[in-house]
Formats: sequence, structure tokens, C-alpha cells
Amino acid sequence: MRRLRIRRIHKGFFLTVLFERHGKWLVWELRRFFAPLAALAGIMAVLLYIASSGYTWSGWRLTTGYPNRVFCEFIYSGTIRQPCNTWSSLAFVPVGLWAIRRAFLDNVRSLQLSPLRQYKRYGVLFGGALVFMGLGSWLFHASLTYVGHFLDVTGMFLVGGFLFTYGFSRRFRTSATAFIVVYALIVIPLILFQWFRPEVSRIAFAGLILAALTAEIVLHHSWRNWLFVGGMVSLAFGFGIWLLDVRGLLCSPQSWFQGHSLWHILTAVSTQFSYLYYLSEAPAVNWRISYRPGICGILNQSRHMLRPGQQNVSP
Repeated sequence: MRRLRIRRIHKGFFLTVLFERHGKWLVWELRRFFAPLAALAGIMAVLLYIASSGYTWSGWRLTTGYPNRVFCEFIYSGTIRQPCNTWSSLAFVPVGLWAIRRAFLDNVRSLQLSPLRQYKRYGVLFGGALVFMGLGSWLFHASLTYVGHFLDVTGMFLVGGFLFTYGFSRRFRTSATAFIVVYALIVIPLILFQWFRPEVSRIAFAGLILAALTAEIVLHHSWRNWLFVGGMVSLAFGFGIWLLDVRGLLCSPQSWFQGHSLWHILTAVSTQFSYLYYLSEAPAVNWRISYRPGICGILNQSRHMLRPGQQNVSP
């Protein structure tokens, strides 16, 4: 009886210590990301309501090349015409919401940090572009309309334009305002051009992404960073599956497995790798931000000095 009582005391003691060490951290983490989780829940609720409304998109102008150039998945009647491709498009939304929230958590002026962590406008712009691209792709595959295609490709240009502009901005150390101006000068003409010539939007986007990747490799020697390599591998694998789906080599129209859906997921993973790669850039010191209720400060740098060759990764 006494031994059993001691065991219960020890069990309660260790549970208390476990909560003190990890439970509070979990509560703080949930509080940090309550806003993006609530936003994601709200977006899902609205989209589920639209999907169950029975709207048929009648009277809308169909996308260019319909129905021959709308990928492999079978086209159903009703609100969601391509279910797998539609719902897999939302893989970009949580990545974008997390990037927006992270931008407000960092926002610390220090030359030791990457520009993405110094100025919240970078993270907000990148995250907002990802959310826009996910929702635009959702609308396109749900409706297969011309407007849906335009919004889908617009989101792609917003993301690709950020990757391209941010690569040159870091190299030449331009101001955040100059970055916004150059970004707009690149993206706006592409958006206007694809409204009148939607058939060449794929080529324009491919050229923009290729230019962005080339700039990263040439200007920043990014092949040395495993996060950048991981994003490249994910993007290349997804592009290969996209080609197989478009050419009908990997095609089962009524299957739950769709190549274009996997393309959405892999490219979302690639954007997550890209964002973590941008966060990892720092000259010598691993500056970690402490998130506590009412406190946001920089921890003691001496405890987080990096060894030569060690990467600074603080997702």
C-alpha cells in the first residue's frame, strides 16, 4: 500500500514536471498560431458552404481549351467539377497563413537577420501571394471558368514574382520600398498580358520560375543550402508528375489519385522549403525570438553561436 502510494506521488510529480517543461510551451505555441488556425478554419467553412450550395456556374465563360486542356481528372456536374484538383489546391493556404503570422512574430531590426525577418512586409506579401494562389486554384478547378483560370495564374505570377525580385533585392541590398516597386513592375504587366493571351501563361510562368531559380543559384550560391535543394527536388518531382498528367501518361480520370493534385501538394512543399531557406539566412549568429505571453525579445546571443559551417535554421 505504501509502495503504491509512493508510485502515485512520483507519477504525479513527473507529470507536473512534464507539463512545466513542455505543456506551457504547447499552450504558447497554440496561442501564437491561433490567428492563422482560426483563419484557416474560417476559409474552410466558407468553401465547404460554397461546395454544398449546388451552384452550377452556368452563364460563366469557360476556360480556354475546355474540356481538352483541363487536366486528367473527370469533369463532374455541380459546384465542384474536379474534386481532387480543387481541394488539393488548398495546400498553399496554411503555408501562406503561417508565413503571414511569422512575419508579425519576427519584425526585428537587426543586420544579423535576413530581410524577411527584419521587415514584416516581405512575409506578408509572400504569404498573401500563397493564400491568393491557393484560393484562385480552388476556384479554377471548381468552376473551370475563364475568371477562375485568370485568378489561378495571377496567384502563380504573384509567387513567382516574389521569388525573382527577392533574389535580386537581397543581392543588391535594396530597400523594402524599392522591392515593392520592382515587384509591381514585374508582376502587373504579366497579369495584364495573361488576361488577353491566356494560352501562353504557362510559358510565362515557367520562364519566371526558371529566372528566379537561376538568380538564386548564381547570386547566392544556394545549392549549398539543403533547404533550397529540398525545394528544388520537390518542385522538379512535381513538375515531372504534372507533365505525365498533362500528356495522359499518368491518368485515371475517376480515381481519387490525380497527378495534378500531387503537383499542388509538392509545389506547396517547395514553397515551404523556400520560405525556410529565406529564414535560415544569417551571417554568424542564430538569433532566436522568445515568444512568451507579453514578451518578445532576443535571447542571449552567446548561447546560440554557430560553429563554422553550421546553418541557421529557425522555422
